[in-house]
Amino acid sequence: MDYTIDEKDIALTVQDFETFCSYFTTKKVALTPKCALGKNDCFDLNSRMARPVPNIKNTYLMQKYPTISLYLTIALKTGLLDSRDTQKAAITTTESYAEFQQMSIYSKYLFLFLAWMRYIDVDAQYGDFMNTRWFSTLLIEDTFEYIKKAQAPTIINRVDRHSLYSVYVDERPLQELMHKCSLLLHHFRDLGLIEFDDEDVVIPEYSLRPVVNKLHITKLGAVISAACYTRRFSWINILHKGYADNYPDDYDEDVQEIYKNDFNQNLPGTSGFFKPFEEYFPEHAIDADTINHLLFQQSDSVPEDMIYEFRVSFARDCYRVIQCGSNHTFDDLHLVIQHAFNFDNDHLYAFFMDGKRWSNNSINSPYSDEPPFADDVRIGGTYLRVKQKFLYLFDFGDEWLFNITLQSVRVGELASPWPIITESVGKAPDQYPSYDGEEDWDDSDDEEILNFINITQEDDYE
Repeated sequence: MDYTIDEKDIALTVQDFETFCSYFTTKKVALTPKCALGKNDCFDLNSRMARPVPNIKNTYLMQKYPTISLYLTIALKTGLLDSRDTQKAAITTTESYAEFQQMSIYSKYLFLFLAWMRYIDVDAQYGDFMNTRWFSTLLIEDTFEYIKKAQAPTIINRVDRHSLYSVYVDERPLQELMHKCSLLLHHFRDLGLIEFDDEDVVIPEYSLRPVVNKLHITKLGAVISAACYTRRFSWINILHKGYADNYPDDYDEDVQEIYKNDFNQNLPGTSGFFKPFEEYFPEHAIDADTINHLLFQQSDSVPEDMIYEFRVSFARDCYRVIQCGSNHTFDDLHLVIQHAFNFDNDHLYAFFMDGKRWSNNSINSPYSDEPPFADDVRIGGTYLRVKQKFLYLFDFGDEWLFNITLQSVRVGELASPWPIITESVGKAPDQYPSYDGEEDWDDSDDEEILNFINITQEDDYE
């Protein structure tokens, strides 16, 4: 499509995001333990958006606000907002946000779109919305394929659910989203790719989920979708999780060829990465260097001098307090938890960062099949927030489950090169309890844990 993006195409997206971020410069706002915004802040922020959610109440949780949920994810994941360096978890804007504000409106928009592609957790955001634990990124790519081919502005009307699989094959992905995932369509609208009226979002008699009855594709959506043919959502979204080497095998030969000859030579963070997008913006409008710095480099940096204090609980009266440094990995945290509760390090484990057992938002044992692996993920690089809660699951058979809360983050360096147990309350459970009068197991502590912790004085762990 021969079209150059105009400021009016992207103004609402950039305006709302900046309104969202500036809110935290005037008010002290703390995240909830589930890393969400409180009801009153969501209600207040909604009233400031260019397209507020209609008929909203100040008792609604953040999940009722699609735009606010999207912008909070982008701002925290890219480091434009931060809550890590304060005991009260108050959200503040950062130096990165100041850099963002200096960019042109075109660069701001492209940054936001690519941040959504890279950092959105499709399973947690869209899969949970659809009451399923998975959401195929290929459905997003197929939707881009249709939008790219459509003649904007194309009006799409939702077909009856009984006719869903008889519609023209190219239109089917968009029809599926209109039926099953209005949340993703809300985010598409936030990014300017489509438009629909709020009155066209309804809840039909046969469903508990809202559906979108009618929408139209914008010219912005058509050209951005065209760029996404070579900068595919799946590649960008999962690249930093470790799948990129084998994932293209799932595609047709022509798409694999694009990967080998184009995308693989212009990975995120390189100068050629932006070319498919840049050709649809005014000449010299995109500040690729700053976008690279904000999106692909700083987000992976690890502060060197931070101490993270975790409370690891097996039960209300059985917990340990553990301090880790920024450069300790989640495998380091796993090993010290093993020692703290006198377990043998003889099974797989996972950290579920959204607090939901068996979710896809996990950091996995190095011996698991799927990344990200715990020995590769540093604690300081995950944007953990004070009061954030997540789960540690050890032994996928017996399922020993521990609740972890980040109690505090402060500037400083640990006195020890290894994580430190600072408090121990309650007797640890028996990993292998005896039955029928058998004697308790008397195995010594796992040698790997002892070598790792390098204990010289047992008093350090009392």
